[in-house]
Amino acid sequence: MAAVTIKNLAVFLLSAFVFAKYVVPRIGQELLSRCFGYIVSIILAYVIAVNVKEGKLQVAGKAVVVTGCDTGIGNALARYLDKQGFRVFAGCLFETGEGARKLKEECSRKLQVVQMDVTSDEQVVGVARFVQSAVSVSGDVLWGVVNNAGILILGEIEWLSLDSYRQVMEVNLMGMIRVTKAFLPMIRKCKGRIVNMSSAQGLFAAPSGSPYAISKFGVEAFSDCLRLEMDKWGVKAVIIEPGNYSAFSKAFDGDSIDRMLDTVWTNTPDHVKQVYGEDYFNTVLTVLKSTTTTSAPDLKPVLSAVEDALIDVNPPDRLSPSNTLSKLLTWFFRYLPVTVTDNLYKLAYAMLVDKATGV
Repeated sequence: MAAVTIKNLAVFLLSAFVFAKYVVPRIGQELLSRCFGYIVSIILAYVIAVNVKEGKLQVAGKAVVVTGCDTGIGNALARYLDKQGFRVFAGCLFETGEGARKLKEECSRKLQVVQMDVTSDEQVVGVARFVQSAVSVSGDVLWGVVNNAGILILGEIEWLSLDSYRQVMEVNLMGMIRVTKAFLPMIRKCKGRIVNMSSAQGLFAAPSGSPYAISKFGVEAFSDCLRLEMDKWGVKAVIIEPGNYSAFSKAFDGDSIDRMLDTVWTNTPDHVKQVYGEDYFNTVLTVLKSTTTTSAPDLKPVLSAVEDALIDVNPPDRLSPSNTLSKLLTWFFRYLPVTVTDNLYKLAYAMLVDKATGV
């Protein structure tokens, strides 16, 4: 976990003193006003203290393993970390695929593509052995593992098969656990970092995304346990919780979402189809596709967040790269009463339907 350093404590105490000594006395004399002022002062002092940076670690001599590098965020992350000077082991589901080929052609010689299906015990253990051998020869240390690999299956609960849930869980959660356990001995030895890619959907769940949300809630729980257990070894576990970056996901590329939902609907039992109807299915499809237009336009905040998690001297437990609106919505849906958030979902859904259908 992020340690409370002397610098953080000093900044907190100094800020609290300044607010209490020079700001609160200027507030009205009423008892409630003064109490409110002191509470706000403590909160502001805390916010200032936790945002004080402790500096950066050197990248030289550090290797990282990144999973899910065939496309999307993982592919961009492998490139970005390579440019920052890390030795990158880019795990790809298809070592001979287009994404892996471009990584080999366009990145430095320090980047190595490795065949790694995170659902395969054999492949994950094999990559761990390869990396251990490679860094022992080069003199680097395996400093970090970035668990990025993930898949998405959309659809309402009654449409989805149990196999759909198992498939998402096996990649998004069990794959993360499998990879983490395989590489922990090397990470523990150098007091390195485990960086787990979660999502805003790991904090609150949305309709038509239950398999993904369940897996990301699991990622949050696993990462919290890992952080607490690894603290005694000096290993830091950091969670990345991006907002809506669906435009960078292969699942939303071209007609992918159409094919995904068509497959789900085709496999839905006939008696369930009769209840929901084709019109409702098409409306859900239209709304889900429209969410890609509200995706964050720049991936740099996610890439920078992962870099900070790897090389900040004292990284926070969680980093939430997203725009202000996404952060505000995440706060609303996580902390407001369910009666309020349910109605917000209904309102947002109605607005998306109107926008998508041109009403």
